[in-house]
Amino acid sequence: MSSLTLSNTEAPIMERVCRLTLDCTIRIGEITSGMLRKSIYWDARDQESSLGHAERQSRLLHALLRDRLALEQFLTYVVVTDLCVLMDTGPDLSFHVEDEDAILKRVYPAVNEKSSPVTEESRNRDTLFDDTELFHACFKVDWGRTVLREVEVMAGDDDSEG
Repeated sequence: MSSLTLSNTEAPIMERVCRLTLDCTIRIGEITSGMLRKSIYWDARDQESSLGHAERQSRLLHALLRDRLALEQFLTYVVVTDLCVLMDTGPDLSFHVEDEDAILKRVYPAVNEKSSPVTEESRNRDTLFDDTELFHACFKVDWGRTVLREVEVMAGDDDSEG
C-alpha cells in the first residue's frame, strides 16, 4: 500500500466493518517417511523408535479423520491459527476456536492404548504440539486457491435512515 494511507494512529472520519466469506481448501495427507526424516524426532541410530513415534501420530491422524465433529473443529482450528500467522495477529482473532487439546481429547480413546499414555504425558508437559509435529504437518491450508465469495459492509453506528 501507499505510504499516503491513513495510519493506525490517525483518527478516521468514519469506520466500517466488512464481513468476508471465504472458501479455502485444506489438504490432509499421510505421514510419509520423507516427513519423518525431516522431523525433530528422526534418529538414524534408532530408526525403530522414530518409526514408532510416527506410527503413534499416524494413529492419531486416522482417529481424527473418523470423528466428523472433531475433524470439523480441528480444521477450524487449523484455518484460524494459520490465518493468525498470515495476518501476524498472534493466537487470537477474537474468534472462538476450540483449544487443540480439547478437540483431540475426543479422539484419544480411539488411538490404541499404547499411544495414549504418550499423548497424556505430552499434555501434562505442555509439549503436545512438539510431540505431534508430524501430525500437524499433514494439514495444509491452500491459501493460493482461496475464493472470496462475499463481502458485506456492515451498518455503522453513525448510519441514519432518511
